[in-house]
Amino acid sequence: MQKLVDEFRRRGREVNYKNRELILGQGSRGDHVLLLTHGFVRVVRRLADGRSRWMAFRGPMNLLGEMSVLAGKPRNADVTALGSCKAVMVRCDDFLMMVQKGDFTRELLVWEQGQRVDAALARIWLKDHSLEVGLARTLLYLAGNGSTMKIEGLTREVLAQAVGVTRNALCPVLKGLKDAGTVATGREALEIKDIRALRDMARGVGRVRHCAR
Repeated sequence: MQKLVDEFRRRGREVNYKNRELILGQGSRGDHVLLLTHGFVRVVRRLADGRSRWMAFRGPMNLLGEMSVLAGKPRNADVTALGSCKAVMVRCDDFLMMVQKGDFTRELLVWEQGQRVDAALARIWLKDHSLEVGLARTLLYLAGNGSTMKIEGLTREVLAQAVGVTRNALCPVLKGLKDAGTVATGREALEIKDIRALRDMARGVGRVRHCAR
């Protein structure tokens, strides 16, 4: 895997994105691929009826936009920065040249398959656990398990979709965390105040009192 990362850095250039900045736009042409090196992004698909559907969160060492380049089709989702992000950008011609090299084709396929398996396992895991546990695990993932305490660009609707519940079901639990002093919430932002309590909840040890809205 390191060989693939090194090749990205050799062929590409580093780019920076601000909080809530659109990194890849749905419907746009796939003219480059990104290797995310710092920060987290949300992947959301805009539906024909005007609604949005959360697809995934992506973090460091995840590829972004590779399927559009490989398929030669427009991008099928919006990718937006959750806080500041850094990535290595490789133009489509260089990326396809990497794919044509036998040494990298297998690594790219394994990498892509790994991302899909991780996303599928995460969805299955969330379905088998309580909302509190799923929410805590999701927040810890987006916080890099404690490397940062503030998660930006995160709406309640996207967070609810990520843990597989409605916004109405999420809000009382989120309010309980806020009232307990575990998190503080703002407009499209959340700050972890008590990382230990959140880790306990992720293990199913602690629970929050569901507060009335």
